[in-house]
Amino acid sequence: MDLWRHSEAGRFHRGISLAVAFIAGLILAAEATRNHGPLELAVLGAMLAVVVPTAWHLHSAFRTTPANFPIPKAPSPDPTPGDSLRSGYRKSKEAQLRRVYGACP
Repeated sequence: MDLWRHSEAGRFHRGISLAVAFIAGLILAAEATRNHGPLELAVLGAMLAVVVPTAWHLHSAFRTTPANFPIPKAPSPDPTPGDSLRSGYRKSKEAQLRRVYGACP
């Protein structure tokens, strides 16, 4: 299984979070132009002051993780003769048992 950071799913989630932050900024800006009370503008301005740096950070993180970037290679265990015919969960479980307990019956 790929690490979350090193997969397309990670890039997708970064894009979704950036879109949500952008929509939050748009809503706050629209409400600031619509409501002109000093207290309302102070609250909306404070929230906008939090959303803008967050969106800026999300944008830089999205920009610096390009699509299809290489996945770091994990060290592979030494193959045993019986492992070439097996695959999936059982293969890894049996290989782990061999490393811990020696040869399995």
